[in-house]
Amino acid sequence: LAALGVGTLIDLRSTTEFRDAGAATAAALGVRVRSLTSESVAAKGGGNSAPHPLATVHHVPLQEWGRYAHAFVARLPLRRAAPIALAFAAARLARAKPPVPRLRRLLLAEINAAGLPAMYVTILAAFGGEAVAALRLVAAEAAARRPVAVACKLGKDRTGLIVALLLTVVGAPRSAVLADYGA
Repeated sequence: LAALGVGTLIDLRSTTEFRDAGAATAAALGVRVRSLTSESVAAKGGGNSAPHPLATVHHVPLQEWGRYAHAFVARLPLRRAAPIALAFAAARLARAKPPVPRLRRLLLAEINAAGLPAMYVTILAAFGGEAVAALRLVAAEAAARRPVAVACKLGKDRTGLIVALLLTVVGAPRSAVLADYGA
C-alpha cells in the first residue's frame, strides 16, 4: 500500500469479521477507523516506531449474516421459504443462538443452490446503501486524486462486486468487467 501511495482502505467485511481481525490490525498500525455501524473511532497505535502510510480504514460492512439471510429468504418462492421460516420460528421460540443446525442447514442449502449471481443480487438488495457508501468513498478519493484500496476477507465476492460496479460506472465494457472479476 505504501508503494502505491494508498492512504485509505475500504474494508467490506462484516462487523464480526472486522471486530475479530480488522479493528485489531488497524489499532496496531495506529490507523483511524471510520465505521458505518458506529461513531468514528480513533485507533491508538501500539508500539509503532514509524507512522503507517494507511491513514484511514472505512469499515463498510457489506454482508451482515442476519440481514443477508432475511433478504435471501424473502426472495425465495413461498414453498422453499416456508421450511426456513418455520425453522427460524422454532429457533426463536427456543431462544437459540447461534441458529439451530437445522435452520443453518436449510438456509445454506438454498444459498448454495442459488449460486453466486443470487448472492450478489441479495447483497445489493440488502446492502444497497452500504454499496453506495463504498462507491462514494472511492469517488471522493478519486476526485482528490488519491489511491484507495477496497478489500474484504478473501477479495472475491464483496470486493469483486464493488470493483465490478466501479468499472461499470466509469464505462468499462461488460467484457472487461467480467475479465477483471475472473482474474
